[in-house]
Amino acid sequence: MANKEHLTFLLECAKDIENGSTLWNNWRKNNNIQRPDLSGADLQSLTLHRYNFSGANLQNSNLSHTILLESHFIMANLDEAVLVEAELRETQFTQGSLIHANLSKAKLSFAKFVDTNCQGASFEGAILANALLIKSDFTNANFRDAMLLTSNFANSNLQNADLTKAILSGANLSNADLSRANITGATIFGISAWNVNTSDLIQQDLIISHSYEFELTVDDIEIAQFIYLISHNEKLSRVIDRITSKVVLILGRFSSERKIVLDGIKQKLRQLGFVSVVFDFEKPASRDLTETVGLIGRMSKFIVADLTEAKSIPQELSELIPNNPSIVVVPILLKGSDGYSMFEHWARYDWVLKLQEYESLEWLTANISSLIIDPVEKYLTSKKST
Repeated sequence: MANKEHLTFLLECAKDIENGSTLWNNWRKNNNIQRPDLSGADLQSLTLHRYNFSGANLQNSNLSHTILLESHFIMANLDEAVLVEAELRETQFTQGSLIHANLSKAKLSFAKFVDTNCQGASFEGAILANALLIKSDFTNANFRDAMLLTSNFANSNLQNADLTKAILSGANLSNADLSRANITGATIFGISAWNVNTSDLIQQDLIISHSYEFELTVDDIEIAQFIYLISHNEKLSRVIDRITSKVVLILGRFSSERKIVLDGIKQKLRQLGFVSVVFDFEKPASRDLTETVGLIGRMSKFIVADLTEAKSIPQELSELIPNNPSIVVVPILLKGSDGYSMFEHWARYDWVLKLQEYESLEWLTANISSLIIDPVEKYLTSKKST
């Protein structure tokens, strides 16, 4: 039960939106109030911007919809508190306790949870972008996607955080730092984990199946989605069929003039229902890039190779063409331009179609069906019949 004097003074301060935080913070300092008791208090929808609640007892309090921007809850007790949809950006919870607290849909960007106990807390749909969550305990915490909103950890730091058995379904962990964290036994169905730092990450028995499916576990967050697809053969088949029937790899030079042409081809193919993949070879190439081009090329329906002012393309085609008869290559060249002599060597492979010359980008896009798509379909049909 809240201390009546503490609660009454806080509510009076909240009425003064401009100076309330100064009144409260000075009152605490001048009266040496180390541990304000606001347990069980109803503080819904108040504006408590920059208030110092460090060391306070807010257990079972209701702070739903409350504006608490840049407030301090250092070493505070918020166990079982309700902070649904609270504004908590840049708020500090260092060494605090939020056991079984409800922070669903709370806005926690740039918040600091350092050495904080959040066991069993709910962060459904919360925004934790750029939050600092190092060395904190999120055991059994719930970060599940809620009402089509995603728990967003983008760019957050979770170094050494304990997420054992946490529910991370639907969470966005893109660019997050999970180094030395522990996500053993976490549920990660539907997770987004792009460019995550997983150095020394403890990741065992990760549950990648939906709650109503058989339980499927894997020990690597970055390959979890691929394993899930393999386990659902019909889904994997649909993905592969969609890739091989829709994806087109476009190769060409990325000088300013040539890029306009490649982008024009991409846009036109998009209008015709294809998904184009374009690589910028003006940037330094690496073996990994060459291998990636080869992999995507083998999975594509066909490749469009603009030989105009060819620079890096000869190298890429030399990797793709000779040993991959399933790859259909459509070479194109701006009329009046010189191709490269080595291309004649590739022309002898029947999966390299006839060189098509074009007069301009506008002419090419207007005739793209007859120049590119129709020859590809004709070739693929002929191969099926043999």
